[in-house]
Amino acid sequence: MLTSQQKMFFDTFGFLIIRGFFSKDEVKAISNEFNTRAQIASDYEPFDGTKRQTIDMSGSDSPFFASLLDDERLLSIGKDIHENVLPWGTHIDRHVNNTYWHHDAGGYEWYGIKFAFYLDELKANSGALRVIPGSHKQPFHDELDNIKNLKYSWIRQNHNAASESSFISPIPSYSCESNPGDLVIFDYRIFHASLGGSKDRHMCTVNFINYPKTPKQLAISIHEAKNYFKDNHNTGAPWNPSKAVSEEWLANPNHNPDRQRGIDQWARLSKMKVSDTGYKVVTNEGKLQVIPI
Repeated sequence: MLTSQQKMFFDTFGFLIIRGFFSKDEVKAISNEFNTRAQIASDYEPFDGTKRQTIDMSGSDSPFFASLLDDERLLSIGKDIHENVLPWGTHIDRHVNNTYWHHDAGGYEWYGIKFAFYLDELKANSGALRVIPGSHKQPFHDELDNIKNLKYSWIRQNHNAASESSFISPIPSYSCESNPGDLVIFDYRIFHASLGGSKDRHMCTVNFINYPKTPKQLAISIHEAKNYFKDNHNTGAPWNPSKAVSEEWLANPNHNPDRQRGIDQWARLSKMKVSDTGYKVVTNEGKLQVIPI
């Protein structure tokens, strides 16, 4: 549960750092499961430090990670921020060098909370997440797209150039320096990047989506829910499940009520019609937009 000051900080700036969130035993479990899944991925495609690997952690060989999608601590924070949230997925990343400026929202109405934690001590110039405070809010969010270093349509066509330190560093930002055990929480819509990371920076994430509260949010949630159970995810990463999460997670073998509630809500949304909201969802330059029918 967040304090009133923590919630106000997150609402205002779009991110929050909680020091020492995970215990030493939990950090050890995180590290062990990271290494297990990273090795499985490397058996398919050896990691050589030149290409990022994203690895699903919702299966039976990463039980601690999978449990974080129903962890009462994270759910409580999610509810403090958005009143109600839906579980989306949990992953690890083996990042390589810099990460260009971007945000994680497929469209402004499609957003949630990302819980990030790292297995390395990260400083401002050694790969720590850096964010533009308040960039999750309108009109600031859209205004930033007018700056070349942040322009989504340009960056998605010029990843290499956008990843150069000279392109990342001029943008005013805050660096979320962290140690193993710390938790960095941020809004999907906030602009973020990293600078000076190693060729194997270990990032872990757990993701929750805002439960729709408006017709526009409902339209895009229905659109995404229809993909949640389809076998069309991770086509370029055979070490990952074909759905948004693993079949083991969806089976809910321990009958966790929070997990089942999330699964049932996604199933209910997937059976609804986007058109019934009065809107349709279209793709424009890689972003999802919700427009009236």
